[in-house]
Amino acid sequence: MSLIKKRFFIINDNIGLTHSEQLSNCLRKVYDIVKTEGLGLENVIKQTVFIKSNNNTEYKKLKYKLKNIINEFFGNTRPAVSIIGQAPEAPFLVAVEAIIIFEKSDKIKIINKLYNKINYIVVEKDQYKEVVVSGLSALGKNNKTSELSEKSFKLMKSILKKENLTFFNVIRQWNYIENILKINKVNNISTQNYQVFNDIRAKHYNSADFICGFPAATGIGMNTGGVVIDFYAVSTPQKIYVAPISNPKQIDAHQYSDDVLIGSSYEASKVKNPPKFERAKLLYFNDSGLIFISGTASIIGQNTKSVQNIDEQTTTTIENIYQLISKKTLENLNINHSKEPEFVNIRVYVKNEQDIPIVKSICKKYFKETPTLYLVSDICRNELLVEIEGIVEI
Repeated sequence: MSLIKKRFFIINDNIGLTHSEQLSNCLRKVYDIVKTEGLGLENVIKQTVFIKSNNNTEYKKLKYKLKNIINEFFGNTRPAVSIIGQAPEAPFLVAVEAIIIFEKSDKIKIINKLYNKINYIVVEKDQYKEVVVSGLSALGKNNKTSELSEKSFKLMKSILKKENLTFFNVIRQWNYIENILKINKVNNISTQNYQVFNDIRAKHYNSADFICGFPAATGIGMNTGGVVIDFYAVSTPQKIYVAPISNPKQIDAHQYSDDVLIGSSYEASKVKNPPKFERAKLLYFNDSGLIFISGTASIIGQNTKSVQNIDEQTTTTIENIYQLISKKTLENLNINHSKEPEFVNIRVYVKNEQDIPIVKSICKKYFKETPTLYLVSDICRNELLVEIEGIVEI
């Protein structure tokens, strides 16, 4: 048995003048990639489509239009798809992050499934399976973060149950939250959207036993779109090594004190919950594996470092990431390799669009030619200007 080989691609287009034209051109590039490798479109298992949208009315129209383009392009082989209201760096209206299985084997089965209008993918190999789910959301007339989060987590739990899995099996999770920093005041009680989400996540996570740590995760702002959850889960036979990774310079996020949690619990009688995720998560088998690095920021201990300084925040963020994949960290996990871990995918969230050139110049020094996506989005603390996540191959 071995882990399933994948490649991660970031695709954009500066020729098309509209969202639809840019997406269509991106999909043609996806087609060229799979055909060049002698693969089929069914090997594309996940597509995250980032779009520039100004309000939820525009977002809903674009989501409907772009999903139709994707469905028509892929037909019955369509991947798990999410449409995220985060603007790519200018001049792009659309950016696509695609995960493609780069392995030809009769042992691999790629199964397209549907639950409650959510298309998702199951990949099976040697009694091991991966479940890839995108776009868990439920925008409606009442777009309260509490209600949208509840609906998304209930969908997540139902799909996991359908696949005989629990939250424990989730290795990587992406949480996109509209107006993540917004404070809502009702009856003299102030709640923050991010804290509301964290309280609801904790409530649902309580149904599982996280003996191998919480998932790696990102909790990030969106301009539009309510609440959207994507996740990647695996069955975990005994031979596969799954482990949480901590940064000795940071307090684990799930151990944060109330000092850095903003607002009250969304249910006033209950305690506030810290964000339940690990700094990174290892998935390892037979001398190779992946490290999923959570959304990482300029935080030392549990406090923000270099408030409002984009250069220093970016550098500290990257130094935190390198702590997670250092030789010492891997040795503590009983992994010894002569070859350096290799970044295969990077996402960079930047609060202020004008800071992207500065952030990009620093990132290129560290990440070299790694495919990197730059997005404009709010971060989970007012004073944070940049957040970075990635995937590392070992």
